[in-house]
Amino acid sequence: MPPAPTSEPASSTANPATDLASVAQVARDASYTGVYTADSSETPPRSSTIKVYRTATRSRLDVAGTGGDHVLIQVDRTGTYTCKVPSTGKLSCLTLAGPGEPVPANLDPLGQTLFTTTLDILAQGADLTVATEPPRAGGNGIPPSTCYALIAAPAGGASPGTYCFTASGILTRAQFRSSVLQLTALNAAPLDSDFVLPVTPLPMSSATPSSS
Repeated sequence: MPPAPTSEPASSTANPATDLASVAQVARDASYTGVYTADSSETPPRSSTIKVYRTATRSRLDVAGTGGDHVLIQVDRTGTYTCKVPSTGKLSCLTLAGPGEPVPANLDPLGQTLFTTTLDILAQGADLTVATEPPRAGGNGIPPSTCYALIAAPAGGASPGTYCFTASGILTRAQFRSSVLQLTALNAAPLDSDFVLPVTPLPMSSATPSSS
């Protein structure tokens, strides 16, 4: 007599919103250093390189500019900061928000939310409309990743687009209507020294830059 049929486990793609929430929860605790390219199709088109240092409680983005200048964006338990690091001249750092406070929309540094509040919204999984996308193959030391199309999210939450994560929660690609962020190199977890601001940040209301 043939054995009784057993029920197959539900496919992980049966509820992509749940799957995305699960990997986003892992991503919130991920620690790594990565180099990303950021390209925008706006007029005029823009391209930059962003080095990201991330742990479960801190994130720092170094956005390379022209002529050796770059902008540093850091979020940690003490607040959110942005620093201008020119190739010559004085450095300056500014406090954008206190601990746990949202950054004003008109001052929100481009890209930092992908590694902070966006992950919180995705991990909650509330009121998200999600579809699966083809996975991305690994290479150059970067593991393969699973991709999700976020079609709709609560107002003020994560931006609709395609998000790709490795099984360990590393963001490998984020693609939106007019921009794309792509991981090109992956390294070990950052050190405490990677989160030391170059100068003491001034309050947001201050008009005088910090001195080196």
